[in-house]
Amino acid sequence: MPQLHIFYHLFAVQGWQTTRRLHRNDLLASGAYDRCETLRVGAVYGDAAQVDEVHGAMDELPKASLLFERRLEDVPPFGWPSSTVRPRTGRVAEAETIWGLVGHAQTQAPETIYLFLHTKGVTNPSWRTRKILPYFLAQGCPGSTDEEVNGFVLQHLRNVVLDWREHIGSLETHAFHYRLFNFFWVRAALLHQFDLRTYLDWHATAAPPAQRRHRLDGNADAIRHLFALFPLKLFACAKGLTLELPPYEYVDVSM
Repeated sequence: MPQLHIFYHLFAVQGWQTTRRLHRNDLLASGAYDRCETLRVGAVYGDAAQVDEVHGAMDELPKASLLFERRLEDVPPFGWPSSTVRPRTGRVAEAETIWGLVGHAQTQAPETIYLFLHTKGVTNPSWRTRKILPYFLAQGCPGSTDEEVNGFVLQHLRNVVLDWREHIGSLETHAFHYRLFNFFWVRAALLHQFDLRTYLDWHATAAPPAQRRHRLDGNADAIRHLFALFPLKLFACAKGLTLELPPYEYVDVSM
């Protein structure tokens, strides 16, 4: 049976406790935590009190260990190929935890399985301006205020954990399953194919059209979008494919 490793990006700056507790409870109740070998956490915090809270949360799960912890405004120490694409701000969303996941996977057997999660929605984004809003309304979201949609999204994404047996089964025939908002399951075999320079070159011409335009000149938004849709983009890069749909059209994709 292949090993399972979980990587979790924790934005411990505002409103994160509810989301973190829900994910913890689902991991425990579903049996996914018992099944995994390790749970590695990339933590971004705002102040010293939040650091203490993060450490307390880690103590609840003995398999959990810190991949990194840093203050929100500190620039993450990415291993970029040149200074022109190194971020000048620490606001790069879950990109650096995905970076850590890839580095770990490249030392593991090809059949090793990874689950990636993050604290989506803790900033209570303005959903009414998002192009993906009609999708959630069609899925049964009861309203369109930011708070209602945000609560629905949090619940809607839970099946990434609760249906873990099904997702692991799907990886017997697929390289990855991308759920939504960078919640995904992936085999190490695909992650072995990641090469940053190749990926950067592919991204500039074959990523979803709205993201090809981003200049990787230290712009945090560009670096964040570089790792959006990550396993789907890596698969397309490895296969020489071009992604033509806007990002919000890619939901529940397995390849």
